[in-house]
Amino acid sequence: MNETGSDNDEAIPERYLQCRLCQKQYSQGNRCPRILPCLHSYCLGCLELGWDWASTGITCQLCNATWEVHDSVEATFPVNYVAMKLLTLAKVENSRTVHCTDCAESKRATHRCVECHHFICNEGYQAHRQFVQLQTHRLLTIGEFLKSPSEMFTKEDMCDVHVGQPLDLFCLSDTCRCAICASCALVSHTERDGHRIGKVQEVYTDQAGQTRALIEQICLKLENAKEGLNVSERQLKQLEGREADIKSDIREVFESLMETLKSRRDAMIKTVDDILERERADFEGAKSETMSSEKRMLEAVEFANQALSVCSYAEFMELSSVLEDTMTNLQGDTVELRCVEKDFQMDSTRLDSLKTSIIKFGDIIETCANPHTWHPVIEVVDAHPGHEANIMEVKFINEINKMAAAEIPKIGVKIERCDPQNGARIMCLRSHGESRKVGYQVKFTPPRDVMYRAKLKISHMKLAQDVFGFRCRDERGEGRDRTIYIAQRQLGDADMWGFLVIKCPYIRLSEDTLNMDWCRLRDRTLLVNKPPHKQLSDNTLRLRSYPGVVAAVSLREEGKCYWEVTCRSQVKQRWWGSIFETGIARRVALDTPYIVGYSHHGWTLQIVYCTVHKNVCAQTRNNRQTLYHLPLVAEELTSVLDVHVGFLMDFDTNQLHVIDAKQSLLLYTFRDVDVSKQLWPFCGIFNNNWYSTELKMMTGAEIVLKQCHLKLLQDLCETF
Repeated sequence: MNETGSDNDEAIPERYLQCRLCQKQYSQGNRCPRILPCLHSYCLGCLELGWDWASTGITCQLCNATWEVHDSVEATFPVNYVAMKLLTLAKVENSRTVHCTDCAESKRATHRCVECHHFICNEGYQAHRQFVQLQTHRLLTIGEFLKSPSEMFTKEDMCDVHVGQPLDLFCLSDTCRCAICASCALVSHTERDGHRIGKVQEVYTDQAGQTRALIEQICLKLENAKEGLNVSERQLKQLEGREADIKSDIREVFESLMETLKSRRDAMIKTVDDILERERADFEGAKSETMSSEKRMLEAVEFANQALSVCSYAEFMELSSVLEDTMTNLQGDTVELRCVEKDFQMDSTRLDSLKTSIIKFGDIIETCANPHTWHPVIEVVDAHPGHEANIMEVKFINEINKMAAAEIPKIGVKIERCDPQNGARIMCLRSHGESRKVGYQVKFTPPRDVMYRAKLKISHMKLAQDVFGFRCRDERGEGRDRTIYIAQRQLGDADMWGFLVIKCPYIRLSEDTLNMDWCRLRDRTLLVNKPPHKQLSDNTLRLRSYPGVVAAVSLREEGKCYWEVTCRSQVKQRWWGSIFETGIARRVALDTPYIVGYSHHGWTLQIVYCTVHKNVCAQTRNNRQTLYHLPLVAEELTSVLDVHVGFLMDFDTNQLHVIDAKQSLLLYTFRDVDVSKQLWPFCGIFNNNWYSTELKMMTGAEIVLKQCHLKLLQDLCETF
């Protein structure tokens, strides 16, 4: 519904006006609409009846989601103010007749009072004109009201306890979350009792902004899903068009062959049918899933827009938590379809030797157009002198984002020493045969601690860069740097491949910055929350207020850097509070009294035991704000917490991406990270009396990147 009210040509959807179980129109009392967290509404009577028969919770009849009831249905599920407002509007629009809400005779209403929110008859109109207290009220005729019902619905509410007091404040406490007046704030919602009070309009503005942002994100996902569906449908039609051609070719070939080929012919035709049937089944399944997700998202967007349009500030705030949770959960819905240009053909390359290889002739081969669909992923790591090292891996990923399993392009590699005086000379050429299915490994035994370069040539591919450098490093406890090159087609030249470069530097933690009262280092990358037995020498660089440690060197201020942090924590006894914190920050922010994420110059992920969710939760923080909050696991005594996160710092866009490295999912993106000064990776570790925790900085050659993880890193660098 738009803001013109009766000028809208579309009728209000019936699902907003009546209960979908009893099919009765909503009203007050037992027919009052109540909204579930899935944004589906039912009348109070039907929900209470369902709760009487339920053992675990109320199950939504539309989406089969089950929701727990706390104390009572009325106390658990909020009133659907959108439905109540639309019901009132529908009655007026449909009949132009609405009864007076103030008189016992229920006479025909002629006006709407903006301040009272009541429909009144002629007697009520006269009373408003006679009483001094009501003379300031603005009265609209029914026709005037229908021209702008949205504006009239969203006027400020008045307090039911303190007569005449507007509900212009909002209690943000977790146990309240309700609109209050100034008198309520002084009497029953005082700050000394732990209540947090804000102006309702300011709270509404912040919450409405978050809701609108969620709407935009879901609308974008819907657009991508529709485009993916259209592309997949076109590709399926192209495959169906090829079906007739390939069957015709098969028949023409086999008509000239001996009778013994007939069985082979029928088998090949069946193979073609199976391919098409599988593709159709995959397409129909993806289409059904996409349409289902699209329906849920459209309903959520439609309801959210209605809430923003017709609810008052206080009413919207009561619905905001349900809206935000639902729309955030919908972000996890995967509605994109694979867009793969596939084809199949008959292998007729051995016609001359057909009689001797008839049983193998004519295999139906599914292809992805041509070898150019293979994306090289090249990983180069530093080596140790005198030891054979796997310094280069060349993997191939095809356009459907799977490792190439068929024949892959051939490569040629020359390892040369970068020595200007003696000139570069070939040192080694070797490919590892065990990795033939997905690519090649190049092993090399460097004799000296100098710079080397690998010159790479890939058949059927034109590379914009064919030289990849690496260094031979001393083996005395130092890790090895690593560089990942992900191939992507260059703009303006579809045959030329450039590379997206991601650095995985070796990051060690500095003992000179370690807070010895809280933690200790087992090696240069492993931190535990147990102080050392003997004190180390004093150092002015040492952290004295923050329970953690800083990296030995800062991140470079260009390109893209990636590293990971793993945590293993044992719960020793039940408590609440922080378990660990990690991320990047300026050096000045790394000796704070407690949380680096409280600083304007710290961008962190914190793992805490949350008293709200009764769970261990992940929170991203900056400048005292919790920007992202996700429950991980319920904490139990003696339980073990295992967290594995990745950080991708993109200095080209000033963004820090926080990644769930276990599931290869993006958790949160810090935008507009201040890179004007050096940024330092760090680890902080808390509460060693309640948690036994180990943090490990996974960097350089230690990181294990699967194909799905590489694809996520590529998407993050290309999308943001």
